[in-house]
Order: sequence, then C-alpha cells, then structure tokens
Amino acid sequence: MTFPEPKPVEPLDVLVIVLDDVGVDLFGAYAADYPGALQPCTPHLDELAARGVRFTNCWASPICTPSRAMLLTGRPASRTGTGTVTNPSQPSVVGLSPDVPTIADVFQSVAPGIACTAAVGKWHVADVAQLPTHPLELGFATWSGSWFNLNTPSSVQPACFDASYCDWCKSEVDAFGAAQTPHWPNYATADTTDGALAVLADFASLSSPWFLYVAYNATHLPFECPQACGVACPPSACGTCTACDGASGDVAVARAMTEVLDHQLGRLFAAIDFERTLVVVLADNGTQPSAVAPPFLPTHSKVSPYQGGVNVPLVVWAPACATLGPRECHELVSATDLFATAADFAQIPLAPDPLRDSVSFAHCVDPRYDLSGATARRIVYTEMFTPNFTPDPFGRPPSDYVAQQHVRAVRNARFKLIEKNRYSFGASNSPNGTSLELYELGVGPDASNPAFGPDPFEQHDLLDGSAPLDPEAQAAFDELFVALATTYPALRTGIPAAYLRAARLGPSGVACDATALSAAYTELAAGPRIDRAFCDFELSTLPVGAHVLGVEVDFALAQGAASATTEFAIVGLSQPAVAFGCTATGGLFDAASGTPWALASGWEVSGSSVRAALAAEAHVAVHDALCEYQASGAPPFLSVGVRLADESPANPDRVYFATPASGALQRLRVFHAGSQAPQCP
Repeated sequence: MTFPEPKPVEPLDVLVIVLDDVGVDLFGAYAADYPGALQPCTPHLDELAARGVRFTNCWASPICTPSRAMLLTGRPASRTGTGTVTNPSQPSVVGLSPDVPTIADVFQSVAPGIACTAAVGKWHVADVAQLPTHPLELGFATWSGSWFNLNTPSSVQPACFDASYCDWCKSEVDAFGAAQTPHWPNYATADTTDGALAVLADFASLSSPWFLYVAYNATHLPFECPQACGVACPPSACGTCTACDGASGDVAVARAMTEVLDHQLGRLFAAIDFERTLVVVLADNGTQPSAVAPPFLPTHSKVSPYQGGVNVPLVVWAPACATLGPRECHELVSATDLFATAADFAQIPLAPDPLRDSVSFAHCVDPRYDLSGATARRIVYTEMFTPNFTPDPFGRPPSDYVAQQHVRAVRNARFKLIEKNRYSFGASNSPNGTSLELYELGVGPDASNPAFGPDPFEQHDLLDGSAPLDPEAQAAFDELFVALATTYPALRTGIPAAYLRAARLGPSGVACDATALSAAYTELAAGPRIDRAFCDFELSTLPVGAHVLGVEVDFALAQGAASATTEFAIVGLSQPAVAFGCTATGGLFDAASGTPWALASGWEVSGSSVRAALAAEAHVAVHDALCEYQASGAPPFLSVGVRLADESPANPDRVYFATPASGALQRLRVFHAGSQAPQCP
C-alpha cells in the first residue's frame, strides 16, 4: 500500500472496518505484546498498525450487537436498550431503535439527497420485525450482507438461511427496494470486500464527506477451513491457512480464517485513497472462547467482562500519519468514541446530546481535526445485559423493566472494577448476587498498555483477601464504584422483595390499616396514601458468609411524592415485617421510625424508581443473616421499612409503589467480594 504526504486540514471521508471476534490474540501487532502468545498471520493489519496509530486501551462490549450499537450511536448500551445479541430464533429480542440517532444520520444530514453513507457486511443490530428497512432507518443509503451470524439453521429461517461462509442468505436494501438471495456461494469474507470496493467506486465522485461502514463476519463462528469453501490460501510464509484441515481444532481454524480475512483487507486497503480518508479498524469484542490459546484464557474472552472480552484492537490511519509516523496511544477509549471522532475528521459539528458518551480521539491521530476540543477520558465503561428494550426519549427503559442480567465494568488508567449481577461463565442467569472484582491493570498513575501492567490476565482480584486495600487501590475502588452508581447507573436488577406490606393512616389519622401488597397497591386513584412500606428480601441466593461491600435498594413507584424536597427514610427492622402488628403505636408505624439507613430523594411524580445505597449497618445485617442461616437453617432475610421523611402534617405528600403485576417490585442488590472465600464467625 502507498501512504501519501499529509495535506492541510480538510474534511476527510471516513471508512470504519469492524472485525468480528478478533481479539488482541488474533491480531499480530497486538499479540506480539504478550510473551509466549501464539502469533497470528495478519501482515496487512500489522502494516496499517505500523504506519498509523495503535490504541492499546480501547473497550467495546463483550458481545457484538451492543458493540455495534455503541459505535453507531455513541451511547452506552443501557441508553440504547441494546445489551444482548439479536437472533432470528428469538424475535422477542428487540433491535436498535431507529429513533436513536446514528453517525450515519449525522453524515447524511449535511448532504441531504446525496447517498453519502453505506454499510456492507454483517448487520446484526436489528430484530426480525425491523427487516429489511432497518439500515435505511438508521441513516444508511444502501446496505448489503447478512442480517445475522452465518450459523442460522433452516429450521429457523426455512426460505433463506445461513449455513456457512459459502452457503448463506445475502440481502440487499436501498431506496429502490430490498432483495435477498438464498444459498449465496461467494465466500462471505470476500463478498464483504467486493461490496466495499463497489461502494468506494460509487463514492469516488462525491464532493461531500462520505461514511462507509464495513463489518466482516470473520472470525465469528462457524469455524470452517477456508479450503472447505474452495478459497485459495493467501501466499504467505505463515502457513496457518494451508495447514488447516478437517482435523484442525478451533484455535487453528480461527487463525486460518483470520489469515484469509487479512488478505481480503489487503484488497480493500489497496483501493483506499489514503490522502483523503480516515481509516478505522476495530473489533467488536474478544475472541470466541474455544479459539483462545494460552496464555490467554477462554473464560476471560468473548462474553466476559475481562480484558480478553472487552479490550479490543483499534488501529487508525489519517493522512497526517504519513509524516507523524507510527504511534501508540495509551489513552482510555470506548467504542462509543468513534461517533465523535468520525464527526471531527469530517469536520461536522455535533449538536449536544446528553445521552451520548462519545469522546473524540482525533487528538491522538491528528490534533488539527479536534473540533470538539476533547480531553482524555478519566474512566471508560462497558456493559452487557438481557433483555433488550426500546428506550424512551430520555434513554430509559419501560417503567416495568427488570434486567435478568447486567454485567458491567469500569476502569481508570490503573485499576478496573467489574460488577457481575447474576453472571457466571457458561450460566448467564445464575442467582449469585452482585459480585465485585478489582484488578490493577496499569502501572503508576498514567495510562499504560495492559500487556505490561502487573496483571494483564486479571488473575489477582484485589478484593480477594482479608487485608484492607492499600490507599491507592481503595481510592480507585471508591471512585469506580461511585461511577457505576452515578455516571452509569445500573438497570433495575437484584433480589425481588419476598414479602411486602403497606401501612396507611385511616380518616381519623390514628387507625392503622395494613394489608398485603397485592391488595394495598391497587386502586391508586382513590385509595389513601401509603405512609409506610415494609419489605423483606430473601437472601438465600447469596453466598453464606460473603464479604459484603455494599447494599443498595431500588423502590419501584407507581406514583411519587409531589414535593421535590420530600425524602424517603429507609430503616432496618429488628425482625421480619410480617411479625409487626397493625397498631398505631408499637406496630407497623413505629417499626419504620428508627435511625435511617439511607435518605433517598429526586424521583418523578409517576412511573419512576428510587434507588439508595444503605448504610454500613445494612452490610453487617446481611452478613449476620447469612451466617445465622448457616447455623440455624432459618431462611435469611434483610427487612427494611420506608417512610416519607420530614413531612408537613398540613400538606403531606403521598406515594404509591408499583403493583405486583408490573413485575418491577422492590429490589435489593448486595455487592460482595466475588473471589473472596466466605467466612462466618
């Protein structure tokens, strides 16, 4: 390939290439950082990395659909509702909403009526009901490729299914209509390159900046030697492709497929006008677990929140690289940052969007293009969750939404905090509470390549031990834990209340009327206000003797208090709520009059939730309840009461909790050290 001299600042065209399941272990320029790693054969990718800018700390989601939504929208997954993969066999899993603006929309908005955006290759951000117009609704003028992965059986899609890389259903859509071709025999990796080359030829005459999104299927399952599809191996000294045969395991086959992918990228690179194009190559997540070779770990690869799942290759070329030379950027970068970066290089100012979390990394490549004046990230965040949802205009899920699983990670330059809610490798919905893990990835206060940090494979959880964290680790834990609670708040998850009661004052103001939740929380329009709520959370799904690091409670509201200054006072009960009598004194009302474990405010009038972190006394209460369960066998509960604090008798507020039928209910999250051995006295 020929790399030109840079020109003065002018809008650049933008080509984004997404590799599927190509972790750092499958990209030669990255695998070389890890002593003892099996080296892949990627000469064209390596040359681009050697001429451009190689980013060492880029994060995506652990799975592909959320990552694609992140880079197209500039928003974290929880603000687009896209936390897990769409699948033709599961039509209820909704895709990315067309109401969420994309980077393609941005490019198309400055050139209305001109087809200056296109997508080629694997789509995988739509559900079945959104086909075939979904790419057009997301701002692309044309698209061709496969809707999903190339392993959809005929039993799921009888008319047009994907059996392999050379027997798949090719679809196309543009302003003139849509078409699909069953049993398309062209090798999918080559077909994506062919499609991209055709678009580049069409774009050659455009005077406005264009945006081309090229998403390869490789190196995603199904693993099959390229020769099985009649593909000739590239001429190279590597031999990974030529050695592939029917006896090869997934590790060898994945490398053979990646070698062919690299060869096809060489074809594409040869057609790029490097004098006027920003070229971005990144992966959507880490390598498929079965294709991972030592020293990398299958359990720390794709579908995991560890570095092997989320820390992905990112290589960028801009014309200035011809004179600035090869560089590495160790700043923290997210897949969401592609949005702002592409706009900067195309010199398109972006309107503010409070839901966008996109920080341009143009300054790492060519600071002349930094329209947004971005500063380096202090933290970077990623997540995956189920099920997907369609967000409201404020990026929120429906009021009755509850995540079955929500796995999150956040890091600063040196430390990384992982939060696993109902997650274990191979059993994504295991009821194991919300565990926390803390790792030291970087060296010192500055960002560093994790390959040269103290723990690149996350083998030493700093929370696994009885000794307290050192001051720097403790400060990082506090910072990252707060970020997960405030900047990137969790979706509603956790242990649902096992027993709930509500107490209400009668007309005389002294009589106590307590009924079960199923009755008390209905007839919202006419009933008296709820003055007290009492919740019991059954804790048996938590590890007995777990080292509790935090407790959080989430109250689902059907109607909130009218006064913005009103607070919830949340208190611990001395016994399960069911044991308290219904009397004005000494019963339900007094039970919630103790010292608050938390004060919570800031809810809306209706359809919202109140979330509060409980005081350290709650941590002790959970631990004690679990240890008593071990000793006595009695079911462990954390019992809390809720009251409206500092109410004016002359103008009291009212609050109603969500009905059981909504499925939201009150929920408890107990954060515990997942790697630390549980201990009881």
